Amino acid sequence: MVCVSVRPQSVSLAPPAAPLRAKRPTMLTCRVAGSHPEPVVTWWLGAGPLAGAERQSPGAAGNGTTSSVTFTPRVSDQGQTITCRAANPLAGDEVIEDSLALVVQYPPEVTLTQRPERDSVAGGTVQLLCRVRAEPPATRVRWRHDTVWLTESPLGVRPGAEELTLTDVGPHSSGNYTCSATNSLGTTESGAVAVRVQHVPFCESPHERVFEAARGDMLNVTCAVMSHPKPEKYRWSFNSSGSSRPLQELGAGLGNTSVLSYTPRRPADFGLLRCWAQNALGEQQEACSYVIKASDVPDPPASCEVSDRSSSGLRVRCRPGFDGGLPQTFRLEVRGADDLRLHSNVSSASPRLGASDLVSDQEYRLSVFALNRRGSSRASTLVARTLVGEPDSGTGHRTLLDMLQMTPILGVLIGLVAALVLTAVTIVGARRYRTRPRGKESQQGICHVQLVRNLDESGNFEEKQDPDLIPQKTEFLDAEEKHMIERLRNGRFPPPPARFGGPPSPPPTPSGLQETLPRRGRRRPSPPHLRGPVSAAAPAGPHNVSLRQLRRMMRKAVNVA
Repeated sequence: MVCVSVRPQSVSLAPPAAPLRAKRPTMLTCRVAGSHPEPVVTWWLGAGPLAGAERQSPGAAGNGTTSSVTFTPRVSDQGQTITCRAANPLAGDEVIEDSLALVVQYPPEVTLTQRPERDSVAGGTVQLLCRVRAEPPATRVRWRHDTVWLTESPLGVRPGAEELTLTDVGPHSSGNYTCSATNSLGTTESGAVAVRVQHVPFCESPHERVFEAARGDMLNVTCAVMSHPKPEKYRWSFNSSGSSRPLQELGAGLGNTSVLSYTPRRPADFGLLRCWAQNALGEQQEACSYVIKASDVPDPPASCEVSDRSSSGLRVRCRPGFDGGLPQTFRLEVRGADDLRLHSNVSSASPRLGASDLVSDQEYRLSVFALNRRGSSRASTLVARTLVGEPDSGTGHRTLLDMLQMTPILGVLIGLVAALVLTAVTIVGARRYRTRPRGKESQQGICHVQLVRNLDESGNFEEKQDPDLIPQKTEFLDAEEKHMIERLRNGRFPPPPARFGGPPSPPPTPSGLQETLPRRGRRRPSPPHLRGPVSAAAPAGPHNVSLRQLRRMMRKAVNVA
C-alpha cells in the first residue's frame, strides 16, 4: 500500500459573527482544505502565538480540517492582526495562512491632566486636558466642578471637546474637576484633579452669626475662613457703641479656624465681635462678624417714687433699668405693710403704674418688677400710705406730668389741628389785605391838599367869619400848631406815603399840590381885577377846615411823617 502526503491547499479565517467587544470572549474559526494527512493548525496574534482554548477537528467526508479558538480581546488589541496558519510536515515545510485585522469596541477611557500642575495664583489661567480613547469614538465630553456640571462659559470657563480653560481664577475656581466621555457603549468619568488657587483669607459664611448670652456666660466663638495657603495668624476686636478694643491676645488659631473665649459681664460688653485672618498673601479684606446679643433677665426699676395718692389709690413712677437685651414689661404688687397680704397686682408696658380700690389711711408695701422672656428682676420696694378721706373713684389728682403724657396719636392730632388753624389764618389775612380800602392814602393826600388850598396866594389862610373855621389870626394856637402851619406855608410838609410796594412820591410844593387836586375839587382862580373881598357868610366847603379837623389832620400828618 502506497501512502501519499499532500500539503494544505487553502486556509480561510472566518470573521467573527459579532463585533469584538473588549473583555468579552468570542470564538474564531479557521478552515484548511487539501491536506493529507491532517495539517497542523496554529493561531497567532501579531507576532506571537495566541493563547487560548484551541480545538481542531477533521471535516466531514474528508473535506478538510476545522480549527476553532476562544479569544478574549483587550483594548490594547485594537488594530492587531490575528492569523491562522496551516502546514503538513510530511509534505514539506510550506506554510499557508489567513489573517484578520481586529476591531475591538470598548467604552471611553478618560485621563485628565492639569497645566500648569502647580498651584495657581488668583487672577491666573488654568488648563485641564481630557484625553479620551473610545471605539466607536466618543460623541460627548462633559466637565464637572465638584458636584456642578459646567455649561458654556460660566465665570471664565471655556469647555472644549478635550480641554477646559479657566481664566481669571480665584477662590471660586478651587475644587475638584472631572471630565466624562460618552459613546454607544457607555459613559466613563475620569479621576478628579484638584485645582488649588492661592488667595487671601475670606469668611467661610458671608452672613453674621448671632450669639445670645446672659451676663457672666462664657461663649466660644469660632471664626472659620477659607484660605490657601493656611492662615498664619488671627486678629480679633470688639465694637460697641462706636468704640472698639482689640482682643487679639484672647484668640487661639488652628488651621482655617480660630476660637475666641468671650464672657460679657456688663451691658457694654454686648456688641459686635470681628475677626481677621492673615496668610502669606495678606490679610482678609472683610472681617467675619459675630453679634453678641444680650439675653438676660432685666435689671430692677430704679428711682421709684409715689407720684400720686388718694384715699383709695396710689400711683408709682420708676425709671427703667437695663432690659436684658429683650422687650420688657413692668408689674406692681401692692401688699399690706403689716400682714403682706396681696391687695393689687397691675402690669403695664410703662414703668408708671397705679393701684386702686385700696383702704384709706392704710400703709402699703409697693414692689415694682421688670419682666422679659428670660424671667423677672428683683423688686424695687417702697412704702406709702393712702390719704384720709372717703374713697373716690380714681387714684386722686394726677400730676401734671402724668396728665400731659404725649402719645403718638395725640401728637398727630395736635399737629393736624395746628396746620389747619395756620392755614385758615393765612387765608383770612390774605383776603383782608386784598379787600382793604385803597383810598386811605389818597384821602390823606386830599386832606393835605385841601389844607394847602386854603392858603391864599400870599401864603395866608382865607379868613372866615364862621367861628368854627380857622381865623387868620393864630394867637390862640399852641406852639405845635403854629409850627405845623408854618411848615404848610413854606411847602415843607411831607407828602402822604405811597401804597405798600410802590415808590415814594416826591415832596409836593403848594403849586404842585394844587395841580394834583381832582378835577372836581379844583376851582379856577378868578382874575385879580375880578376877585373881590371874601364874603363874611362864605359857606364851609371842602376847602374850609375847622380847627378840630385841622388838629386831627395835623396829628395824622405827624404820624405819617
